[in-house]
Amino acid sequence: MHLAMSRANGADPSETFALKMIEHHRGGMAISEVLMQQNPDPELRQMAEKTMTMQRQEIAELEQWVAEHRSGAAAQAPGTGQPTG
Repeated sequence: MHLAMSRANGADPSETFALKMIEHHRGGMAISEVLMQQNPDPELRQMAEKTMTMQRQEIAELEQWVAEHRSGAAAQAPGTGQPTG
């Protein structure tokens, strides 16, 4: 997770934050999946299931924001920060 987070860099601080958080949430899901495979404790399994559900939702929201952010940046005139057209 840490390596993926260190490699996640965007065009600006906001995009970088979103990309790093996506990797952070993916790491939380991976840890939860390991627990689900290896731990029979019902209380921990319930927490892991909840974590995976929440992480999936947050990843989807962040990915949507990144897609919208990138498409908005593409609609700006290069170097001006102003919309084209």
